[in-house]
Amino acid sequence: MRGLKEVPAVVKNRLFPVVRLRPWLTASSFDRAIEVTREAVGDGTFGFDLDDTKFDPNSDRAAVKLFTKLFSPVNGYQEYYEFLVDKPDLVPVFRDLTSDNTQGLSQIYQASLLDRGLFVRVDLSNPGSFLDIARLCVRSEMKNVVFIFDCGWRRDPLPFAAICVGFVKSLLEISDEFEIVITSSSFPADFTDQGNRFSVRISERDFYNLVRSQINIGKIFYGDWGSTRSPRLESQVMRSRPRIDLARHDSWMFWRSDGVENYQMLAKRAVMDHLWQPSPSSWGKYLINCTALGVEPCIRSAVMAAAARINTHLIEQCSIESSIDPDQGDELLGDDF
Repeated sequence: MRGLKEVPAVVKNRLFPVVRLRPWLTASSFDRAIEVTREAVGDGTFGFDLDDTKFDPNSDRAAVKLFTKLFSPVNGYQEYYEFLVDKPDLVPVFRDLTSDNTQGLSQIYQASLLDRGLFVRVDLSNPGSFLDIARLCVRSEMKNVVFIFDCGWRRDPLPFAAICVGFVKSLLEISDEFEIVITSSSFPADFTDQGNRFSVRISERDFYNLVRSQINIGKIFYGDWGSTRSPRLESQVMRSRPRIDLARHDSWMFWRSDGVENYQMLAKRAVMDHLWQPSPSSWGKYLINCTALGVEPCIRSAVMAAAARINTHLIEQCSIESSIDPDQGDELLGDDF
């Protein structure tokens, strides 16, 4: 969220985040997660998905209890859709597409009453009844429906391209009015035995281009996970050695600690590297620069380092298909962590 918050408005306007939310840290209310996301997104809207890895019906925390209620399938996931009524900047994401009883017509009806459109996330490994939902959307004259074909997190999404092409073509046979997003995540989970300086190719864009090259109709857009991984991996990976990451158009650069180096030492190596490019400027690069100089704000943890990477990744990917210049001449200070 911090990496997204510090994306310049001119770039942020090209993004439409779909966020899988969960109760925010030790907050007593689930609404705090909404507040944090709003602060990051700014004036725009975002898709409101739920992080099922944090579903805990046995928790006594008030925030988790409300979060858990949103998973209830009763009356076509009524709790979820009613939660959105007074939150006009949140767009619904179709619930439990792979369940035996999606209550599709009821969900589409409730989404249409909100009149904000609908996201349908299709897991390529378990696509569920997405074609049935597409037919119901057409029959119900539901507008602004976006199907997200998600390859999920994997180091090499390319073998799934043929599967994705088949799914997209099947959807377009029903209607070519649906907007379609092709997305995946290939950010590494293991950095051992790669040395203290290395790069990894960003496969998300390759995956999108391969799928898009085989489909000549429809409104198809690029998406990715913002250089993040499955939530189940994060706690394990965050305990690894200190590392400074920098996103480029087609790869991520990594400067990893040898076991002795701290974040300031790593940042110094990064900014002195011949691959370091000060332009285009970004809050993420500013943060790395400050860390190298030993001035605030500094990277002091893996969470802060990830925020810098995510910020540069979003800016880099948004600039590929655009001539936008994220450098507006303002000093990229932001708030301290």
